[in-house]
Amino acid sequence: MMLENLKASVKLEEGGLKFEGTSGENYKVKIDYSKPHGEGDGTTSLELFLTSLCACLSATITAMLQHYGHQVDELSISADGTRRQRHPRSFEVIDMLVKVKSDASEKAVQDALSSAHSKICPVSALVKGNVDINYTLELSR
Repeated sequence: MMLENLKASVKLEEGGLKFEGTSGENYKVKIDYSKPHGEGDGTTSLELFLTSLCACLSATITAMLQHYGHQVDELSISADGTRRQRHPRSFEVIDMLVKVKSDASEKAVQDALSSAHSKICPVSALVKGNVDINYTLELSR
């Protein structure tokens, strides 16, 4: 069953900028901001976005490689977002490190990464044309 409508909510918790986020079947996440605005006791909204981007690309790349008969032993993606100096202080550049341990060729992994980023991953599509995203691929067997 494909989910057509997704829901999420946040609720102010202990004053300041601490929130409890809820999504899906009551999955909880603690959200807070760094000082002086918050206490730094949770994940910021932009960190949650980077996590979502990493997860979306990871799942897409893994599924694509497996669909084409490749073994994926390990896959991890980390993201480093550089924010704009002016408001809105969204990301200007996101540098991503993609580590894959697979029997797939480098071309197959590059193709999966390119397709995931440009055509399939909905989180990536949200920033397409607004943020420069750079990838470094480390492939091992």
